[in-house]
Amino acid sequence: MNNFKARFAGISLGTVALLSTLPIHAAEVLPTEFFSKFSEFHSVQLSPNGEHIAVTMPRGDTTGMAVLRTDTLELVTASQLDKDMHIFDVEWVGDDKLVSGVGYQEYQSEQPINYGEIVSFGASGGDLRYLMGYKGRPDTSKIPGTVYLGWSYLNNALEDDPNKVLVSACAWASGELCHWSLYELDTDSGRRKRIIRAPQLGSGSFVTDAQGGIRYFVGETENLVGVRFYTYESNERSWSQVEFNGIQDASPVSYDPDSNRVYLTAVGENGLRCLYRTTFASDEVDEVICHDTVDIHSLDFNAKRTRPIRAHFQNGRFESVNLAPDLEEGSLLEAIAQRFDNALVRATSWSDDGNLFILYVSSDRNPGAYYLFNRSEKQARYLFSRRQWIDPQQMAERRPIQYEARDGTPIHGYLTVPPGAEQPWPLVVLPHGGPFGIRDGWRWDPDAQFLASRGYAVLQVNFRGSGGYGQSFRDLGIRKWGTEMINDITDGAQWAIESGVTRKDNLCIFGASYGGYSSLMSAVREPDLYQCVVAYAGIYDLRTLNRKSDTGQFSRGRNYIDDYVGDSDDELLKHSPMTYIDALKAPVFIVHGINDARTPYKDAKTLRKALKKRDIPYEWFVRDREGHGFRDVTNRTDFYNALAAFLDKHLATGDSATN
Repeated sequence: MNNFKARFAGISLGTVALLSTLPIHAAEVLPTEFFSKFSEFHSVQLSPNGEHIAVTMPRGDTTGMAVLRTDTLELVTASQLDKDMHIFDVEWVGDDKLVSGVGYQEYQSEQPINYGEIVSFGASGGDLRYLMGYKGRPDTSKIPGTVYLGWSYLNNALEDDPNKVLVSACAWASGELCHWSLYELDTDSGRRKRIIRAPQLGSGSFVTDAQGGIRYFVGETENLVGVRFYTYESNERSWSQVEFNGIQDASPVSYDPDSNRVYLTAVGENGLRCLYRTTFASDEVDEVICHDTVDIHSLDFNAKRTRPIRAHFQNGRFESVNLAPDLEEGSLLEAIAQRFDNALVRATSWSDDGNLFILYVSSDRNPGAYYLFNRSEKQARYLFSRRQWIDPQQMAERRPIQYEARDGTPIHGYLTVPPGAEQPWPLVVLPHGGPFGIRDGWRWDPDAQFLASRGYAVLQVNFRGSGGYGQSFRDLGIRKWGTEMINDITDGAQWAIESGVTRKDNLCIFGASYGGYSSLMSAVREPDLYQCVVAYAGIYDLRTLNRKSDTGQFSRGRNYIDDYVGDSDDELLKHSPMTYIDALKAPVFIVHGINDARTPYKDAKTLRKALKKRDIPYEWFVRDREGHGFRDVTNRTDFYNALAAFLDKHLATGDSATN
């Protein structure tokens, strides 16, 4: 617990500090650790009575939880798990108890893995209580067992019974295609009771109201990229699949029992994800709000979470719309947001009476700060920042950009510019991972900010296949991994040269996962464009996806590969950088985790062997006990330093970059 006390020792209360757009001037080089360290705080949840705040806090190789007094931020209690164990999905159950899931950090994974364990904590102290999971106790004649061999996650707490929560669970014995069930779980005894089974096999989620009434089930399709929508008929205890008129891939976000309205996001006839409303069991919908260019990004809700009151769209920078001018909450959030210049402002957690709520404020220069707003006092109070050591005024500006690809498709992206330097800048093209449904956005990005702090401009483009720009734009990337998607990245680099952002002989390309793949593929397709390549956790022979990657170990993953990448070895080879390695001219920095299950280490070794054979210069940065992306902060710091040294060898910076 002393570790948590030390964490909060430097935090002081203060009134709202408005973000500034003052010009940034050149300053001392910031420590690499500023960018390689993870956030100090993750989930921040206000208790129903508003008297306490629960905060999850990564610390080294574990994530613990602290409970603070709302008025003073005094530490009330803290819970910390064993090495490589992480608390996540924390939810208050009444005012005195919290329930959460437990994940395990394994070497092959980038994020902690959930093995279905659920635990509870006393808000004022007391021991952790094991409620459900494979380490639980067996049944006895007097005490219900807590052992459960399967996946599970917290669905929601019950408003009318503070000792009960709803849990979705699926036994491991059911095989690859789980048959999920919804359980009622007693947080005192660990006793659980099954309520209903899902209407289909495979992953999905139950949607219930605050009283535990079952409303919907949303299930994934076999190729993992679509959904099926079911309503529950309580009188008949049966499910009915619903196909809404004019929309697809519907996902419910809230239910208002007073009006019997269901709010949901869905893909409309324009191909964009928008907000709609309907009534229970109806197949007709009304559009609430839709953007002309981008999908809906996120929503804020009223205190009871029954109605969306604010919508956010990421169209370059964020655009926010008040959905509830008739409610005080909607108008209040709009007024607060206007006080924070050029930032995304969200209401993330409310007290039950609606008087207190947590504000989360972030931007391209601000990694995220939390405030507490008191409606009766009309005051926002600063609580803490996710990365306390980051000064937003020392960070680089992130500019939205747009250009046309060679076939006329509009491509959006971001240019992060080095503070205090004049263009043309040395440029790093940084394609994102994924690739489908993922996008780069207007946010604080540690890779881009680190590179900008070392004098490099960073170009990140949302090539076709990326998320956020509608289903049609995403689908343009189907089976185009090594062709049109790469063309979009290349056209972005050419745009930067023609726009004077950089010189034609002063750019490199760096990416991780699909970004590592696309960096190498871009360099073999355009061997004279880039001065160097950084290939991090990439896959370079796409046949590996089916043969060795964890993606190809299950039928749904193989369906995804067949549908979205290629369904034959010939097609996979056509899109593989190793097929064209003889064309490569640029030196390569190969970065990989030995335990990577998504893009196996084998491909990194195959690439190194090919470069050696062809006398192409390369550098090698491999770490054991690391998976798909580095988790150890020392390894992350060493990588950033090695990355900067590699780029410095091949790109001109400072005055030499402009001459």
